[in-house]
Formats: sequence, C-alpha cells, structure tokens
Amino acid sequence: MRSEAKKKMLLAAAVAVLALALPVALAVIGGMKLWEETRGRAVAAPDTSGLREAAERAAQAALPVPTLAANAEMLECAPDKLESEVQRVVRLAGGVGGVASSWNDGQSVRIIAKIPADTESIFRDAVSKGIYDLRIAETTTQTTIVEVLIKPADTAETKKQR
Repeated sequence: MRSEAKKKMLLAAAVAVLALALPVALAVIGGMKLWEETRGRAVAAPDTSGLREAAERAAQAALPVPTLAANAEMLECAPDKLESEVQRVVRLAGGVGGVASSWNDGQSVRIIAKIPADTESIFRDAVSKGIYDLRIAETTTQTTIVEVLIKPADTAETKKQR
C-alpha cells in the first residue's frame, strides 16, 4: 500500500509540475514572438524617400536659394582682408538699424542685410565708399533687403599663377 500511495503522490506532483510549466512555457514562447516582431519592424522600416523628396520640394518652393539681385552691391577686396570687409558691412547694417547675415561659399561671401527702407541709399553709399562705421537714429519700421557680394580681388600674383 505504501508503494501505491507513493505512486499516487508522484503522479499528483507530475500533474502539478505540468500544470505550472504550461503557463511558463506559453509566456516564454509569446515573449519570443513579440521580440522577433519588434526586431523585424526595426529592420524593415518603411521607405520614406518619397516623403523626404516632397519635403525638399516644398522647402525649395517656400525658401528658394538666395540669388544675386540685379541691384546688389558688388565689392572686391584682397583675400586676406575678406573677413574684415564682411565685419565692416555687417557693422554698417547694424548702424543703420538693421541686421545682416553672411554666407561664405569658399570663393565669395554673400551678405543679406535687412535694413530700414528709408536708410537704403545711405547704407549702399557707405558700403560702396568704404565707410568703416555709421550710426543712424531710429527710423521707420518698413524694411528692405540689400544683398552685398564680396569677392576676392585678382592680384598680380594670382594672375601670374594662371
């Protein structure tokens, strides 16, 4: 009888272990499937090239590349004085009550100055005549954009090299 009770007890323990192992096994298998799904999504990202191209076209339409206007100021200076010339033009823009930003493409510097409309002629004269500093009292709130293109001057040395 003792051996029969022992068999029953072992059978009950085996059934209990199987009953507990089944949910654990299902949880492990489900977790593995979820892990594979998330890794699969990260690897197979959707193609966004069309969206990127559409955004680039919209940006070009809204913010076109600045172009040199017909009435832009053109300056030439020695290559070693280029930075001081840029500083001078930016200082002049601030002196007439405006702001300026510059863009260097490696060969020339383009300065876009947003200045009060009634100081445009004063600003243009100061830029072209080489005036170093300028201060003007408060003016109107209407503004205009003035482009200044500064190019390094061809010196005798650079002409010889060509």
